[in-house]
Amino acid sequence: MSTIKEIINTHTSEMVVRTELEMNRHLLEIKEKLIRDLAEKYGFDVEDALAHFAEQEVGHLVHEDKPVTKTKTKTKKAKKVKDPNEPKRPTTAYFYFMFEKRPEVSEEAKTYAAELESQASDAAKAHEEIADDAPEEELADALLHKNNTKLEFDQAVEMTKTTEITKKLGAMWRLIKNGPDAKPYEDMNSADKIRYESEKLLYSSPSSPTSD
Repeated sequence: MSTIKEIINTHTSEMVVRTELEMNRHLLEIKEKLIRDLAEKYGFDVEDALAHFAEQEVGHLVHEDKPVTKTKTKTKKAKKVKDPNEPKRPTTAYFYFMFEKRPEVSEEAKTYAAELESQASDAAKAHEEIADDAPEEELADALLHKNNTKLEFDQAVEMTKTTEITKKLGAMWRLIKNGPDAKPYEDMNSADKIRYESEKLLYSSPSSPTSD
């Protein structure tokens, strides 16, 4: 015969399980409603959105149930000391192009940003100078112009960053790399390859055996 302690423990465990299931079901209903609302708001197919949500839920459960495996500690290899006298590899045509064009592109970006900064400042002053009792349409137009010029200025400042300059140079190179405009840079690369091969013939690595 079961003791009172065993009966209490059994019923308590069952109650905890039922509560957790109820909470999970309720949470799932909330999530599904949110997915439906978002799909309808942004014009997506509701069923596709729910299917994607279901895949995420399954993936989350699989990830939770996956046993944790210990990762092997990789032994770091000793870093090879580079010989300063070793010939430098030839510079690519793209890098020659980039070295030449970067100052020009960077200066153009900074000049454009400075122009927009002036426009944004003027727009902000014009908005401040409008009387509070001015027509609502005039106030709205001034505010819109102020916000637009500020946004354009912020975008122009972003384009002055080194990463953005490099992206633009890459796009410029892709436009010319298969045409005649790329030839000067390819010629420089070819000449540097000859230099590299010549220096390799004369170079003796410190680790290479020397003849008596």
